[in-house]
Amino acid sequence: MDSIQAKAMRIVLGAMKSSPINCMRVECVEPPLSLRRQFLSDKFLFRCVQFSNHILTPKLTCLASLIPNCSYWKNKRPPCLVESYRRFTSFEAPTHQATSNPLFKYSYDSLVISPDIHTSTGLVKIEQNQKLIFNYIVDTKWPQWHRIFTDVSKRSKDGCVGVGVLHSNYNIVQKTKLPPEPSVFTGECIGLVKAIEYILLKLQKTVIFTDSLSSLNALARFPFGSHYQFPVISEIRNLLLKWIYLRNSWTESWAQDSSKGRHYRTIQPSIPSKPWFWRLRFDCDIDMRLGHVCTPSHLTKLNINDSPTCDCGYDVGDLNHIMFVCPRRDRSALLEGLISLQIPFPSSISCLLSTLDPHVYKLLAAFILSNNIKI
Repeated sequence: MDSIQAKAMRIVLGAMKSSPINCMRVECVEPPLSLRRQFLSDKFLFRCVQFSNHILTPKLTCLASLIPNCSYWKNKRPPCLVESYRRFTSFEAPTHQATSNPLFKYSYDSLVISPDIHTSTGLVKIEQNQKLIFNYIVDTKWPQWHRIFTDVSKRSKDGCVGVGVLHSNYNIVQKTKLPPEPSVFTGECIGLVKAIEYILLKLQKTVIFTDSLSSLNALARFPFGSHYQFPVISEIRNLLLKWIYLRNSWTESWAQDSSKGRHYRTIQPSIPSKPWFWRLRFDCDIDMRLGHVCTPSHLTKLNINDSPTCDCGYDVGDLNHIMFVCPRRDRSALLEGLISLQIPFPSSISCLLSTLDPHVYKLLAAFILSNNIKI
């Protein structure tokens, strides 16, 4: 599958066979398939370990202990499930486990209850005096009711999740600190749990306000028809580990991997949210971004040419020489266009390609076509 993905990307980009696969992945914004396989493995294992007596757990424990001492796996990556099990056991935070599906832990009446949920108060953000308008709406809909507000914050990826519950009538605040692993969604659900527990201390006529639409939608969703079953929604949810996959893992590996694609890394230091050419088509510009082009300099590296010198005989025939120095090229239109775009000089091909400006890319493509340059 990896080779098929590489061939497909090479066809899409029109890239040379020598183009590094890691650079083509970033250019197409296509994560490695190994991350996808590991993600699916982690997802499957997480479903399994929710059951404390799952049959797969002791087998993975045994396999994980045998692999380090096995010569067959010395120079190979361990199976995805074993890697997932190692990641799971490395977490220090407690994980919710049950002997059966958590859905069977609760009564049928509690599962089919339909709570009174309002996802909008009718308040418009652009209105002035929003606080006065909000108080008027609440006094109209819920006069003389207890008002409880919940909120969650998580300042960084490795930071703890803070949960706050405020009883505004008496200015009573309850604060809860969760470990870094739970997501903001889990924190919002825990906030609802704490608010309901507080209400059960014999408060009458109480309304809860939260800014978490996802948790309200999960509560309103019929549990038997839902694809995902969250224990904290049924109970309004215990700790749920939120593992970060695909893009973050890929971003870290791209930042740390310096073995290939050094030229491309100067042009594209980070992974974009979508391919820059998603509405454009410049095959020659893609080749220049990848750094694998039919210039004398690069062809010499591939042992196709005997000399890296340009046809003009003055210097090494790399992209910078061809674009800005070679006397055999007419670059008047290119320079006029770059000046009109207020591109500072002196410049280089890496600086121009890193702008991701379609106007610059059109000028480069036009220069290559007008001078009949084989890229």
